[in-house]
Amino acid sequence: SGGTPMHDAGWNDGQDIVRVLHEFDSGLIRLKDIDGNTAMHLAAQSGHVITIRIFHEIDPGVTRITNDKSETALH
Repeated sequence: SGGTPMHDAGWNDGQDIVRVLHEFDSGLIRLKDIDGNTAMHLAAQSGHVITIRIFHEIDPGVTRITNDKSETALH
């Protein structure tokens, strides 16, 4: 899927993992997978509202990143 551990955490509602990974490497939150999705895109696709809030708290700018379909995580 071309994703990172942060993508896995977003998809699987790994709230604590998101925070730990961000402390390890703050750039992970903005990385895109092969479809241009950030981990926040995957959290939104999976309906993980609290995880989405965590992403927004960590980096509010991540809500403006678009994927290959020009969609933000919140469309």
